[in-house]
Amino acid sequence: DLDQLLDAARSQQFSPVSASEQQQAQLAFAPLLAGKLPDGWDALGLQAQLTREPDVLVLHEPADQLRGRGFIAVRPQPAQPLLLQAPHQYHDLDTGKLALQLFAQGQAQAAFWNTAHRYLTADSDLPHVEHSYLHALSLAFAQRHPQGLILQLHGFEARASRDGVQAIV
Repeated sequence: DLDQLLDAARSQQFSPVSASEQQQAQLAFAPLLAGKLPDGWDALGLQAQLTREPDVLVLHEPADQLRGRGFIAVRPQPAQPLLLQAPHQYHDLDTGKLALQLFAQGQAQAAFWNTAHRYLTADSDLPHVEHSYLHALSLAFAQRHPQGLILQLHGFEARASRDGVQAIV
């Protein structure tokens, strides 16, 4: 049901995150990455939900409050110190699906997907804005796992691909 929750999280609106909200989110994500389930997600405009996937918790915006701030999946410890990110899932071909598949079939501790198209507004391209829940999760993850990896998936430019090449890593 992770894919259904992710589909339902798509937003046609975008509301930027303030510096204060990013800092609050980073503080809330830290214990989550340590295997604890803190309260107070409402203050961030998020709700926590356990999925049918073994031990996976998702954080997403309530259906009546979609603002394009992202969708997060987290496994409690022990998990691999890997954070998957699909910050352009609606623009970069299949990156959202690929991140979902990698997360579902692997043991990455966390994953992040954008929930508003990167070109919806001038400020909705999350890797390029100053404050976001993407940045908050990345910072909390880097503090928790200094030797961990953050894998951000991106697509191709609008140009002809090389003969038979489907991905460049």
